[in-house]
Amino acid sequence: ARVSRGDPKPETIHHRLQIVRTKLTIDDACRSLNLACSTWILEQDRDYSASDKLPPSHRRILYHAFPGPPKSTCQPDAVCRMSVPRDLSNPAAGTSDLIGFFEIDCSSEGRKQIAGKLPGYAALISQRTFRRYFPNSDQAIIRLFWVCHTWERIHSLCERLKDDPVAAFCRFTTANDLTPTTALTTRIWHATDGKRREIIRLPSR
Repeated sequence: ARVSRGDPKPETIHHRLQIVRTKLTIDDACRSLNLACSTWILEQDRDYSASDKLPPSHRRILYHAFPGPPKSTCQPDAVCRMSVPRDLSNPAAGTSDLIGFFEIDCSSEGRKQIAGKLPGYAALISQRTFRRYFPNSDQAIIRLFWVCHTWERIHSLCERLKDDPVAAFCRFTTANDLTPTTALTTRIWHATDGKRREIIRLPSR
């Protein structure tokens, strides 16, 4: 723990609140389907095995550093691990392990800043370094969920990301569209190929 030397900026408070809202929304969605709540790690959660000599941001569980080349870092806003049922109407069908990284996008970052995040995510996914805090996740499905303010922002991000190696893992939605009713079973998640998808598919009628 450490004491801040000043007051957080309003945009910082808003960003952290949206992270918490996203977590609570996903948890409520799981409960509505009688599923176990996800296991979460949030951006500020500290790795207590990290040396006190490191900068505070480097002591976080979600801090990843890759020597490269190219040298890069990755610091997701949150990550969750959940067991996704393959068939909600047939428990015997089993579940798939899903690890979802979250970027809470407040439209405050430019294209250069967004581009700067991509090499770190590419390394994180390809090297599967999340096994440090989620062991036994070799076969997990990986997604990078972006929660944005507007669909205009989503279209802009998709245009920027569509040719990047991480594009296939990305899903986008707006904070307004993300509700306990829609979060898991409604096609609110926009992919860079233009299609909308859900996280859990409801049984066909």
